[in-house]
Amino acid sequence: KTGQITITDERMTRFWITQKGAAHFIIECMNMMRGGEVFVPKIPSMSVYEVAQTIAPSVNKHATGIRAGEKLHEALISSDESRNTLELHGMYIIQPTHQEWSVSPDEYTNVVPMASNGLFSDTNTSWLTPEGLLWRINDAEISD
Repeated sequence: KTGQITITDERMTRFWITQKGAAHFIIECMNMMRGGEVFVPKIPSMSVYEVAQTIAPSVNKHATGIRAGEKLHEALISSDESRNTLELHGMYIIQPTHQEWSVSPDEYTNVVPMASNGLFSDTNTSWLTPEGLLWRINDAEISD
């Protein structure tokens, strides 16, 4: 309610998923997996500044600046990986590139090759709104 929140950089973005959402995603993937692929959820992005502003609107925000090793934006799927990635409702599937991989994309239902060149938190097509963040916090039953 008072004081200061420290953020790294106002431009910084991150992907956001709740524990409940992650658990449901894992169970869904376990039912689909063939072995060797990587499942990536379609989840929204939000700037860390907007997170701070949403949870503590009246508190001062202080940007410390990016440190060595930190990134402004996250990558869930690199540009290179996108060539081997399938897209379906709610997720992406990164297929292994090794020769032993024998699963055809046809073995999954309703998949298409990934249309974009990677998945990055700053260019994501899905953005978490302040209302969406507050709903997720309340749904997680987080209290003071």
